[in-house]
Amino acid sequence: MQKECINYKNCPLVINPAFAPDQQRDYYMRVYCLGGKANWTKCKRYMTKVDYFFCPDFVMPDTSGTTDEIIDKYEEGFL
Repeated sequence: MQKECINYKNCPLVINPAFAPDQQRDYYMRVYCLGGKANWTKCKRYMTKVDYFFCPDFVMPDTSGTTDEIIDKYEEGFL
């Protein structure tokens, strides 16, 4: 059984230490990235990437709202 998220090696949260503060980043990685499929499939970064094939940088694993709302917010920044 795979314990790490399938996006683990390419996720900015994992590869860029400046993406989130250390404690927050450690928590996200422990709970979402390395917590098994039941947890990583609850990650909004994962969910947004599944639905839209990319994930905006402002999205964190516990971002509120639906993936549609996330994309709407992303698109607002370009209008």
